[in-house]
Amino acid sequence: MKEHNIVTTALENLQRTAQIKGKWKPIDPKKADNGLDGQIELAYHENLIKLNAEVKNNLRTIHLPLIYKLAKDQAPLIIIADHIFPKIKEELRNNNIAYLEANGNIWLKFE
Repeated sequence: MKEHNIVTTALENLQRTAQIKGKWKPIDPKKADNGLDGQIELAYHENLIKLNAEVKNNLRTIHLPLIYKLAKDQAPLIIIADHIFPKIKEELRNNNIAYLEANGNIWLKFE
């Protein structure tokens, strides 16, 4: 699934399942030097959350070092992926990195 399709599907499912509205703002890859794919705005009731975003078709363990660096340098960060395996979800949660899957499954935590 391509980046745009992953994000569109994830936001549609998020709104359908959790009544959270999302807006995607892609970053032009020719202008991007920060490693991000875009930004996402999530609106729930009267709350608006803005997050930097990295989109992956399939997030794998090999991607985690880059994700950890992005989370440190580009906080707050959310990973948007078609599917994230349970063990990788656990790693993301342990490192307070938000994620959103194409099926609308989301995890957010802010300290």
